[in-house]
Amino acid sequence: MSRADHQPQIGPVERPWREIGEYNRVCGRTVGIVLALEDSTTPLVVQFDDPDEKPVVCAPEQGGAPVPRPVQRFEGKAAVNIVLEACQKAQMTEVFVVADQKIAEAVSQAVYSTKHVNRGSDYQVLSIDKRVLLDQTRKAANFKMFDVPFGVLELARGLSNTVPAGYDNVVIVSADNVRVTADHIYEVCLDAFEHPEVEAVSSWIEKLRRPPYVFSREFLEGLEERGFTSPGTNGRDRDVPRIAVLDHVFGEEKLAANPVSKWIPEAFLSGCSMTALEAVQVAKQALAHPDETKPLDGPDKMLVDIAKDVLVSRVAYNAQDDIAWADEFARRCKLDFPLLNDQEHAGKLVYMDTAATSQRLGTALQAQRDFDEHGNANVYRGAYELSAHSTSEFGEARAKLERFIGASEDEIVFTANTTGSINLVAQAWGEWSIGEGDCIVVSVADHHSAMLPFVMLAQRKGAQVHYVPYGSDGRVDLEAYRASLEKRPKLVCIAHVGNVFGIEAPVKEMAAAAHEVGARVLVDAAQSFAHTRIDVRDLGADWVAFSAHKAYGPMGIGALWISPDAFGEMDPLGGGGGTVSHVGIGSYYLRPNVQQYEMGTPPVSQAVGWAAAIDYIESLGMDAISRHDAVLMRYLIEGLHRIDGVDIMGDHSAADGETGLVSFTLRSLVPASLATFAGKLGVAMRSGGHCALPLHASMGLIGTGRLSFGVYTTLDDIDAALVTIEACRYVYEM
Repeated sequence: MSRADHQPQIGPVERPWREIGEYNRVCGRTVGIVLALEDSTTPLVVQFDDPDEKPVVCAPEQGGAPVPRPVQRFEGKAAVNIVLEACQKAQMTEVFVVADQKIAEAVSQAVYSTKHVNRGSDYQVLSIDKRVLLDQTRKAANFKMFDVPFGVLELARGLSNTVPAGYDNVVIVSADNVRVTADHIYEVCLDAFEHPEVEAVSSWIEKLRRPPYVFSREFLEGLEERGFTSPGTNGRDRDVPRIAVLDHVFGEEKLAANPVSKWIPEAFLSGCSMTALEAVQVAKQALAHPDETKPLDGPDKMLVDIAKDVLVSRVAYNAQDDIAWADEFARRCKLDFPLLNDQEHAGKLVYMDTAATSQRLGTALQAQRDFDEHGNANVYRGAYELSAHSTSEFGEARAKLERFIGASEDEIVFTANTTGSINLVAQAWGEWSIGEGDCIVVSVADHHSAMLPFVMLAQRKGAQVHYVPYGSDGRVDLEAYRASLEKRPKLVCIAHVGNVFGIEAPVKEMAAAAHEVGARVLVDAAQSFAHTRIDVRDLGADWVAFSAHKAYGPMGIGALWISPDAFGEMDPLGGGGGTVSHVGIGSYYLRPNVQQYEMGTPPVSQAVGWAAAIDYIESLGMDAISRHDAVLMRYLIEGLHRIDGVDIMGDHSAADGETGLVSFTLRSLVPASLATFAGKLGVAMRSGGHCALPLHASMGLIGTGRLSFGVYTTLDDIDAALVTIEACRYVYEM
């Protein structure tokens, strides 16, 4: 019988919960599989120990007064109890509770208690060693499509075989440290009911930090024939899945997509006396002079052995001249960054989080310090020499930035950062230009900062936001983009280089197509500014936004380029010193150029520091920087391919994917687990949603790991990162 034959014919379900018959449940006949592998509690439903509901107190510290315990440490209801009650309210047909052997008895009591409170579902408690699930997962490294451990899916399929035919869906929900309410599970079930054509509903990511996942019976039965259960191969560029995301909810606090992992191999880390970069150096020495190498044991030996394998692969790499050039280029550059050469970090730290914030250039720090110490005065307003000098320095910094991006004089507004620049467009242009029913086009793959200002604008104005999807290779789906332009949008926002896939978008082509339908175009160039040559007029955009802190300059300053045509459609929403040429009683005259948007005292020393960073980039040459990125990117991708269980997000085989940024997943590990492990070994990398939660939701992932580099990234840095990932995989499977 098909799934459609079992769809309950009921209208919208209203709260409070209505009584639904045996065959008219919220989402057809649903089987729930509840994972209760940890004895965890949740503060969502607080049960105070004190009958008067007074706060529980901690023990006094050294004879002092008792300290009230914070709310999240109150005695809470067991998470499994909350999940079981939610399953009851969702009217599930069967509920299997998979409990760790150590807590099965407590879970049985919870099931018994719940059954007496809420009747209607059949329960079974299965005692299982959670290592069994991990073992099953490791046998299928290739399976990463929905970021559910493969062992759990196999378990779901096995359990579903014990249920009589005729059910429609399987819900897998974790009761381990999850903020889950009855409404959460109910809404996920309702999503599946209202969208029977969707095989896997990933809208859980808007509601929880982990599942429930809803899988159709057909999906579970078809795992083998789809090839998902075949043994894993080595790391690869995977086709990026695209799951229908039914809602878009933004905000990391709400989602918590970067959970703190409990998996920390203390024994390994405590027994390891070196960082990954130091292990690479020791391995070099051991390979060059094996007779002089001191014997190692334990974690140190394992780390160095992995490093030897990586270095042997380096020797076999077929582009030796290229990687030798890129390595020498980076080694020279690294000397220019103080933090990478100080006593604490030199030879130990591998900084692979440049996409979030680059390291600060020494000459940029010095230029900013010199201004603060010897040239500090306010701009524009003073007739004395110090003020005139400050005004001149600030003007020269602006002019240098304008020349760097191919802009004309007075087309740059200094802002706090890229986010500030994009919000400026939403406010100074959007408030006057967007009305009820208008359309704004953004990409689902882009940074929150390129979406949220326009989501908020649309909510204020009654407009619509249309999300352009991405292709299976991680690139913008240009066919879908062209279809979105048929909606005649007023604005299109494009990321020049995405901060998850790291792939450059065909901005010039997209901007030209948008202008043909009368749309204005905003380009988020935060990730591309320091990696590729930017000519704002050649891009064909109306606004281009970027920041200094991703380009070796200071934090707290960014810029927005405004085309003359777009400037004529903008009007400031605020005013103050610096924005006006004259003020009278009840009247004012704005300055005639973009400085009317720079309210109050500007970030003068930051602008001076940024100008020094631009001088540095120009001295290296953008062609050389791009070549360094491309060479090391190809080397890194090949290294990731050799690691069993790594899946690379998107296709990096072409030049537009060689931007110095790659996101990936490793086996069934939560990204935070890998990043925590890497940090202990001196490799600074990113994990989580990367401020692109709708993108991860649409991939069915709670997050990814991300490596990104700058001009200071050497071959040893790349090797150390590869050593760390391989070591993490090995230790996790021990």
